[in-house]
Amino acid sequence: MLTPEQIKSYKQELKTEKEKILKELASFGIPKSSDPNDFDSFMPSSKLSDEDNALEVSEYLNKLSTESLLENRLKEINQALKKTKTFGICEKCNKSIETKKLDVNPASDFCINCGKNIN
Repeated sequence: MLTPEQIKSYKQELKTEKEKILKELASFGIPKSSDPNDFDSFMPSSKLSDEDNALEVSEYLNKLSTESLLENRLKEINQALKKTKTFGICEKCNKSIETKKLDVNPASDFCINCGKNIN
């Protein structure tokens, strides 16, 4: 069972990571008002030469991929931060999630054993 100090520490790690993700997402997109976990990347300018425009489109597609990964992580973090009495408890077996797993990912939903059996 996690101590209140451990929970506070893990949640602080998640808050710090959340701030970094939001900052990175804001560098190439804007948040949607309907969902704080969803951002829209800026579209490339179409007033460039064909060669420059192709480069802009390629960079935009890379940003979309990064945006998707960051949005998914942001959603995981927000869900973990909302947990009060269930933080650090496996959603499948209701046992404590091992600290070695939480050290790697404080937003973990499953213990090591149950995580192996998730399809």
